[in-house]
Amino acid sequence: MNAFGVAGPAAAEGRVGTLAGLPVYLDSNLPTTVSTNQDIVIVANSNETLLYESSVRVRVLPEVLSGTLTVRIQLWGYVAQLTRQAKSIAIISGSGAAPPLFT
Repeated sequence: MNAFGVAGPAAAEGRVGTLAGLPVYLDSNLPTTVSTNQDIVIVANSNETLLYESSVRVRVLPEVLSGTLTVRIQLWGYVAQLTRQAKSIAIISGSGAAPPLFT
């Protein structure tokens, strides 16, 4: 019988293993405890999600702070994420997701 969950190398972020055949990722931007006994799990079908990114752009604006002989440097890029099927992303929460199930 195959294992329900397989742990990968220990890591603070990124891919850490599988659960029911799906890859498991950790990210410190997600809340770790919503209340005293539950976590949040996001399940997503990455084949239904499109990510668009622009190249990084830089510009220097010497006119803005010319009175003090300084310049303003701006660095930016654009990002868009589209999901074809809204049901391809689900959030699992509740006391059933309490440790030690997802630790």
